[in-house]
Amino acid sequence: MSAATHAVLPAHLQADCTACVGLCCVVAPFDAVQGFGFDKPAHTPCPHLCADFRCGIHETLEARGFRGCVVFDCQGAGQRVTRRYEGRNWRDAPEVAQEMYEAYTVMRGLHETMALLHTASVHVADARLAAMLETVEALCERAPDRVDAERARREAMALLAEPGVREALRGLRQARAER
Repeated sequence: MSAATHAVLPAHLQADCTACVGLCCVVAPFDAVQGFGFDKPAHTPCPHLCADFRCGIHETLEARGFRGCVVFDCQGAGQRVTRRYEGRNWRDAPEVAQEMYEAYTVMRGLHETMALLHTASVHVADARLAAMLETVEALCERAPDRVDAERARREAMALLAEPGVREALRGLRQARAER
């Protein structure tokens, strides 16, 4: 594949906030110094999260000091977890809140790993990348408490760090910088 080819993530690795129950606005802690406007503890809804799970200040996030929200991307983990709960959510079914939070944390790590693997596989001809991507995708179908997401991430990162893969990705980065 040419260095000019851009890796577009498949739909299931792209965030769709309309299909999510605002998990990133609840699960993650906010740190003002990291561009989130104010400090917020984990598992606490952002006060700007509306009843319909949309951001009440979305159009003015950056101006209000929420650059962290502007650049954040769950890579589709939020909608995957939301689908898993079939209409139940952390707000209306508090008995599943902690379970949803934990599922989102696991899925977010797996989705980030898949996004890295997908991007690398578009640019590097190495069948192991596609195989690892399939393995991680299969983990997403399991119950989150039965998944070792950290192990999957370590294995994927080890593959991405192998000299042949790393050199190919470095060459791609250099070619882009020269354009």
